[in-house]
Amino acid sequence: GEVDISDGERFSFFSRLIPDLQVFNASSTDSATVTIAFEGRDFPGQSQASLSSTDVVFTVEDPTVNSTFTPIGSNTAVRGRARSVSMKVSSSASNFQWRLGDTRLDVRPDGRR
Repeated sequence: GEVDISDGERFSFFSRLIPDLQVFNASSTDSATVTIAFEGRDFPGQSQASLSSTDVVFTVEDPTVNSTFTPIGSNTAVRGRARSVSMKVSSSASNFQWRLGDTRLDVRPDGRR
């Protein structure tokens, strides 16, 4: 569902994503990439527009411990401006499983253009 990030005449700008994803049941030779896409609205009733999309690439930390993967880097650059935003997490690969936790988004107030 959508999350309101601004009220009234103000918009919000988001610029950084800190993913909380766990990838498991994969071997050390598997490629683990999860795509995170953001869609937003400027006004109620408006159709959602694609704002930003990024791939989060995972690397093997220790294949002997539950085949747990950790993301490369601590944050990912994204960019968007809206009043409400929704996040879609997907992967086209079928060789691993993933779980989404509390993902953080760096948001700051932005004016109306």
